[in-house]
Amino acid sequence: MAVTEHTQTLPNGNQVADLGSYVRSDGSTGTLAQTGQMADVNLADDTFHRQFPDTVPLTPEAQSLPDMQGSGLVRDLREAASQSGALANLLAQYAAAPTRAAQRALLDQLLDAWADTSSLAERLEERSSQYRFRYMAFGSVRRSDYLLPGETGGSGPEDYDATYIALPEDLDNPRLESDYKALIATWNQRIHTLEAFNGRYFFSLPEQTQTGQSALEGLTERNGENYYEVTGGVGTLMISYTQSQLDLLNQSYEALRESVYAALIVQTRFAGLLDQIQLVIDENGIRFDFAAVTQAFHDRIAANAAQGMSDLIEFNRYAGNMLLGMGWGGLEMMEVYMRTLPVSAELQAVYDEFNVSVDGQAGFTGRGDAADDIIVAGAGDNTLYGGSGDDVLFGGDGADALCAGDGDDILSGGAGNDFLAGENGSDTYLFGRGSGTDVISNYTDNDTTPDKVDTVVFAADVLPSQVTVSRSDSNLVLSIAGTSDTLRILDYFSLDGTDPHYRLEQILFADGTVWDVETVKAMLLQGTDAADHILGYGSDDAISAGAGDDVVTAAAGADTVGGGDGNDVIYSGDGDDRLDGGTGNDYLQGDAGSDTYVFSRGSGQDAVYNYDSGTSKTDTLEFGADILPSDIMLSRNGTDLVLAIAGTTDRVTVRSFFDNDGNTAYALEQVRFADGTTWNNAVLLALAIAGNDTAQTLTGYATADSINGLGSNDVINGNDGNDTIDGGDGADSLRGDNGNDVIYGGADNDTVYAGSGDDRLDGGTGNDYLQGDAGSDTYVFARGSGQDVVYNYDTGSGKTDTLEFGTNILPADIMLARSGFDLVLSISGTTDRVTVRSFFENDGNSAYALEQIRFANGTIWNKTAVLSMFLQGTSGADTITGTAGADIIYAEGGNDLINAGDGNDTLDGGDGVDNLRGENGNDLIYGGSGNDTVYAGSGNDRLDGGTGNDYLQGDAGSDTYVFARGSGQDVVYNHDTGTGKTDALEFGADILPSDIVITRSSADLVLAIAGTSDRVTVRSFFDSDGNGGYELEQIRFANGTTWDKAAVKALAIAGNDTAQTITGYASADVINAAGGNDYVSAGAGADTVDGGAGADTLYGGDGNDTVSGGADNDYVFGDNGNDVLNGGAGNDTLLGGVGNDTYWLSRGYGNDTIQENDATAGNTDLARFDTGIALDQLWFRHVGNNLEVSIIGTSDKFTIQNWYSGSAYHVEQFRTADNRLLLDSQVENLVQAMAAFSPPAAGQTTLPQNYQDALSPVIAANWQ
Repeated sequence: MAVTEHTQTLPNGNQVADLGSYVRSDGSTGTLAQTGQMADVNLADDTFHRQFPDTVPLTPEAQSLPDMQGSGLVRDLREAASQSGALANLLAQYAAAPTRAAQRALLDQLLDAWADTSSLAERLEERSSQYRFRYMAFGSVRRSDYLLPGETGGSGPEDYDATYIALPEDLDNPRLESDYKALIATWNQRIHTLEAFNGRYFFSLPEQTQTGQSALEGLTERNGENYYEVTGGVGTLMISYTQSQLDLLNQSYEALRESVYAALIVQTRFAGLLDQIQLVIDENGIRFDFAAVTQAFHDRIAANAAQGMSDLIEFNRYAGNMLLGMGWGGLEMMEVYMRTLPVSAELQAVYDEFNVSVDGQAGFTGRGDAADDIIVAGAGDNTLYGGSGDDVLFGGDGADALCAGDGDDILSGGAGNDFLAGENGSDTYLFGRGSGTDVISNYTDNDTTPDKVDTVVFAADVLPSQVTVSRSDSNLVLSIAGTSDTLRILDYFSLDGTDPHYRLEQILFADGTVWDVETVKAMLLQGTDAADHILGYGSDDAISAGAGDDVVTAAAGADTVGGGDGNDVIYSGDGDDRLDGGTGNDYLQGDAGSDTYVFSRGSGQDAVYNYDSGTSKTDTLEFGADILPSDIMLSRNGTDLVLAIAGTTDRVTVRSFFDNDGNTAYALEQVRFADGTTWNNAVLLALAIAGNDTAQTLTGYATADSINGLGSNDVINGNDGNDTIDGGDGADSLRGDNGNDVIYGGADNDTVYAGSGDDRLDGGTGNDYLQGDAGSDTYVFARGSGQDVVYNYDTGSGKTDTLEFGTNILPADIMLARSGFDLVLSISGTTDRVTVRSFFENDGNSAYALEQIRFANGTIWNKTAVLSMFLQGTSGADTITGTAGADIIYAEGGNDLINAGDGNDTLDGGDGVDNLRGENGNDLIYGGSGNDTVYAGSGNDRLDGGTGNDYLQGDAGSDTYVFARGSGQDVVYNHDTGTGKTDALEFGADILPSDIVITRSSADLVLAIAGTSDRVTVRSFFDSDGNGGYELEQIRFANGTTWDKAAVKALAIAGNDTAQTITGYASADVINAAGGNDYVSAGAGADTVDGGAGADTLYGGDGNDTVSGGADNDYVFGDNGNDVLNGGAGNDTLLGGVGNDTYWLSRGYGNDTIQENDATAGNTDLARFDTGIALDQLWFRHVGNNLEVSIIGTSDKFTIQNWYSGSAYHVEQFRTADNRLLLDSQVENLVQAMAAFSPPAAGQTTLPQNYQDALSPVIAANWQ
């Protein structure tokens, strides 16, 4: 036996002094050799809980009186009344008192009488006759302030006067004022009552032993030096109480007083009301009927509002708490009356007594104090503070915040979304239909309330079956079915509902149902048919998610989780858990511990995530009883292990099982079958790379694996190691990855990726794709291998990549061809060929080239030998690609495609329609016969299309385009924006400048050899007036003549006697079209244009132009600018356009038409008459909508169209050679005057006298 010193106080006050242990030897009360514990216990001296060895027979009178349990040295009330007639008489009076005021007036007497039944002395003086007691102070009330003359304050002569010994006690002292003596008596009575109910004296006297806790607490004793003397055997004790001591004593007394009142009121004044509560048992169950009680209160309030409300408040306070969970609606009734009753003086007095504060009534602040407050909020969003005390807080219709403070409080948020905080004490939260979305914060910081019980009480019309329980994080959510009402209790599940700061102990319903924390927790482990979110606890939980797509988080503990129907997500947490997803496609995630995942037929397509880095654990996949190992099809998907049940769609995927080749925290330790078969990790790894005749994905490990895919279209990845892979039949995808692998594709069209290492790749039969990587790879090709493609990108050095032909293939059997950058090697007489992709990239000097092609007879073609076979054309259609050197390529016959590559190359297309590309370098390119396309590329190139209609395109550099007789109709495209270059067109030796006919076609320059169909077109030469980057710097002739760009531009606008189209430039051009019906567009700039003979169309374009039509009927358009228009002979049409334009009219100009339409403000157009035309020879007529101005005696005239349509169509001024001016505003005066006469006859050059008499004054008045 071993003993250990120990000190521990138990909850009941007893104390453990020493601990010991012992071992059973007989197994009688436990397992044999089991170690047990024992202890020495010191029993506590508990004086508060009353313990009497006997009982007192009750008198007949006492049996009819109310009763309550006593404490300390006070018996139960009826027993005490049976011993004390005074107490029995007071108790009878108390029971008969009809009102609160009457009962409370008797309460102190009742307590005093009850305390007097104890064996304790009522006063200090009764406890000892050897002391004289002097009560010196009660807080700030001091004895010295209440002494009459002749008495002193303590020490002094009185202390030693012989007469002092004979002085009476303080209560009888005639020299002490009565108020102070009354104070002594009051405190003696209260302290005596507290001592009786606690079973011990609070204060120890000198040399007395106190039972229980130290009796000096709460007393200041002065018994020495001047305060304690022994004279004739009597000592003096000076007693002083501090205010804090009095406050504590008074607080204790009031608490005792209130507890007695509360216990007796339900047996006296409220007994009749409680008797009216009916117990109803019917088909709906058991319930309480409060109709009679409710009506009784309605009647009382109707008869006397003040008295009725006082009773209702007290009934709710003292009886209501025990009735709340039974469907009692007294609080709601009280709230309604407080909101609606008119407040009389009597009712206000009741409200003041009970600390009732109603919003809208005088003095409302929404804040309580240390008393038991009742606070009623109004409409709107209110904040109520209860303070300390047992408060009742009613919210209104708004979003209220109710903060109850200390005490056992009742909180009702009312309608609206409210926040309820009970804080310290046993708080009650009311909730029902129409309460809205409320939130409870039941947080207590340091609540030391013993046996605290916080409660949610649902309204009487809410049944447990109508409340849906759910969880949101650590919060409990209670929802009333068919409504939007929800109650959220914050942090209800903190520490799994055991957190003392947040714990809410119970939820009550009117039918008597009580949900404690464990009940609620258990409910939330059972799912519904909806999509539930279930959170487990740190215990061994049994969770059933039910139907629906659920999310279950099991937390710690050895949990059993059943997902049920639906696609569930299950997280198990720490512990040895058992997870069964049920039907549906479920996600199961274990954690630390030995977890078991259950999978059966019909379980669907589940995923297991088994990350657990712990040791000594066994994670298991357990198949159902009717599943045999032969039913399982095992495969791999990425790093996942997939186990499918054959003939069904059921499968379970173990995520990341193959991570690090199965040596990872994700792996299972075993797969278990009902027949006893167990597959461990090694077995699973082997099964995962076994081939069959189905389409598989097989992934090897970081070892030297041998994998045979057998039949069907397989995907095989060898991973690291020197692997041997055989795809077998089917179109396989095979990857060697790192290591020196041997890969054989087998039959069908396979794809082979060798990976790093010195690999050997043989596609087998079929059209295969073979890709090596780093290392010296060998590609095997034989007769019957099909049409394979080799992709040999490898930037490494010191390696030898090889194409190896089979034993029966000779060099003479191979036909070489180039396709783009690809090398194609075909076996003649067969369809077998192998294409080496990008072999010719960078002229074979790239990472794609093979170092050698090897034959079984010992012949080896290196890269240089292969390249030399590809620069000479044939009579067929060849595709020839040069190298980066200076190549000479002759394509011979056929329609050839030649790409010379870099270097100064010489290309001859020969016969046929050829496509020739010089690329970079100074190239010499001859197209030969046929319609050829020549692209010179960068460099100083010489391009000769030869015969045929050729397309010649230079690029950067000084290019020369050659054109001769018989060259056909060539096109030069010479876009080159470089500087310091000279692009030239060079004519053949027998072509002189005079042989060339220059024309312009849109922006193109056309140079034709006269008398032939030969011509060369320089595209876009005139773009941006020859400055667009498409122009040639020179046109050269064999006789030494050179036309620069300026000369060419001038020649392009030179007229002749043919019908031409001439386009000017954005400069001040002088264009004489000469003979023929010409079309001239002068362009921008202040141009001078003369159409010459012929019916010409002339456009001045932008700028201040001078445009003359010349002979014949011309169309002259000035366009923008201040233009001068002269139609010349013929019937011309003149359009000035925008600007201040001048129109010339002279004798012999014919019938001209002016089309003016310019509404620009300040615009001034002018009609100018040449010499020989006097102002009185001009005749003005209104003809149609036009103004006609003619020269009398001749047929010459001009018509200004639409003159009468508005001023925009006017010529603003008319001016003669002698500078006389007529304004457009004056024209109508002449028109009206001349309208009275007919125009003079032909040949009459002066006005007849009668005309002059009438018109001369008008002419003189308007011509200035």
